[in-house]
Order: sequence, then structure tokens, then C-alpha cells
Amino acid sequence: MDHKVAVADGGTDDLSNLITACWACNRGKAGLRQSIVLHSLAVSDVLNGSALRRYRQDAVLAMLVEKPGMTTTEVGESCGITTQNAAMALGRLRKAMKVAKTGREWFILTP
Repeated sequence: MDHKVAVADGGTDDLSNLITACWACNRGKAGLRQSIVLHSLAVSDVLNGSALRRYRQDAVLAMLVEKPGMTTTEVGESCGITTQNAAMALGRLRKAMKVAKTGREWFILTP
């Protein structure tokens, strides 16, 4: 079970605020706003894992907008994902030319 609105954001344990979620989805979105998660996850994509990758990339981008200049480890800790998953998300974002790395720090590229 998972909370639609996180307890940290004022959600309750009432049945109307609970949904079912697999372990990976629940773990991967820890501490993020519901709007980011629901926007990123489509039911048809969950089966092939692309939604989770897209979700992580969206979470990493949102974090870098708030705190530019973070290291890979800091991004992972702030997003509640492993450093390895943060590195993979950042690598995909760099390949898509959405982020750039200067030294050890990551920044959003402006269009």
C-alpha cells in the first residue's frame, strides 16, 4: 500500500488516501510529490520498466532545478534513489542533452 498524498505532505492513513503500489514503484518515489510521480507513471509503461526510468529522470531534473550543482551522490540521496540509479538517470539525461556535468557537478541545460 502507498499514500496518494504523502504523510510528510499532510496526507493521512485514511482509506481514501491509500493506493496499491509495487515495491519498486513505492521505493522509487519516496519523498517526492504525488504530481511528479503520477505524471511520470503510465500503467502501460510499468510492465516494461520505462516508466520507472522516466520517473527517475523527471525526479532528477526537478531536483537539479531546485539545487543546481549537485554531485551524483547528492542527487541520489536527495531523490531517495541509489547513486547507481542516479548515475544512470543523469547519463540518459546528458545523452538527451538536458543536463551537463562540470567537474563533479551537474547542471540543467537551457533550451
